Amino acid sequence: MNYHRVRIDDERRLVVNADESFFDLTRANEGISRFRDLAKIATTMDTGTDAVARHLIEDRNRVDPAVIETASLPVVADEVWAAGVTYQISEEARESESSMPEMYLDVYESDRPELFFKATPSRTVGPNEAVGIRGDSTWDVPEPELGIVLYYGDIIGYTIGNDMSSREIEGSNPLFLPQAKVYDRCCALGPSVASIETINDPHDLHMEIEIRRDGKQIFDDATSTGEMARSCEELVSYFNRHNKAPELAVLMTGTALVPDDEFTLQPDDEIEIFIENIGTLENQVTVVWWWEVSVVLIRYESAISAETHSKLSQRWGITGPRGSKALNMPSVEDPLNYRFPGSMHFGSEPSWIWTPGNQSSGVGCDISTIQTLIMRAHCWR
Repeated sequence: MNYHRVRIDDERRLVVNADESFFDLTRANEGISRFRDLAKIATTMDTGTDAVARHLIEDRNRVDPAVIETASLPVVADEVWAAGVTYQISEEARESESSMPEMYLDVYESDRPELFFKATPSRTVGPNEAVGIRGDSTWDVPEPELGIVLYYGDIIGYTIGNDMSSREIEGSNPLFLPQAKVYDRCCALGPSVASIETINDPHDLHMEIEIRRDGKQIFDDATSTGEMARSCEELVSYFNRHNKAPELAVLMTGTALVPDDEFTLQPDDEIEIFIENIGTLENQVTVVWWWEVSVVLIRYESAISAETHSKLSQRWGITGPRGSKALNMPSVEDPLNYRFPGSMHFGSEPSWIWTPGNQSSGVGCDISTIQTLIMRAHCWR
């Protein structure tokens, strides 16, 4: 069986796909609206999720299969972890990108696997949501992986994971791996959680990836989880060692589908990852930016006084002569009319530029107003 979280009557509900027939488990039992709820009941009863679901499947709870189009994140894990260098091709790719290539061969051949923390719930997205590439990276790739769903450290199902990564940042120094791996929208999971009964052998699953740009395929590849150098049980064993496992976690198992070194993701690219018996995870790519105080633009030299400019420089680190752009602002020919990907809200209209000298906006040059707007500019997109 496969478990999806979908929207029915403006409510999020847990739906089970049993032999291509879909049933609303939340309608059958209001206490089961999330996969976490189902896992808790199954564990308490010392049985599997499918055994619990079978007791709730009735014709009156049958729903239209089209409801799957509203599917969201199927499992909200307290923690998402990932394993690295579990396939030979992954070891070779990370050797080629790294300033310290020998360490990856050591990890591939080591008794101890590489495990690292990947994402919190706020950094994880589901099907048809945007995955992120960092605004300070120029070499970014998806990493399709089999995800092991764990309930208090025990395997309770499987899902698809996309471990979004900056090869540029990690390759420059292995100690930068957390920054290359952990950021906003860095992880996607879905479209379903497949039960243990459904995945008879997690080490014999067909996996595919396709990336499209402007409607055209620019990368595709396929592999089998049978190519993994480590077993799921081994990875879970190391995850649980000396580590109090959270109630619900996902452990991604590494990738074997690595684009060529010349490839990098771009905004609006479309990623599809298929794993046999789990489904297809689809996401579009967006750029994740950190909006700094540099979103403030000093438009005219005459717009603010030397005293105000000095206060800004001292308090907010804005440098350069009056009339110049603040630090880190993208170099564009017409910055006043440029719209950055994403949006900031300094009022009813989205904007990423505030111009204290723009009299038509009705905004003056009062230093307290500038400080307020700068503070509001500190946000993630």
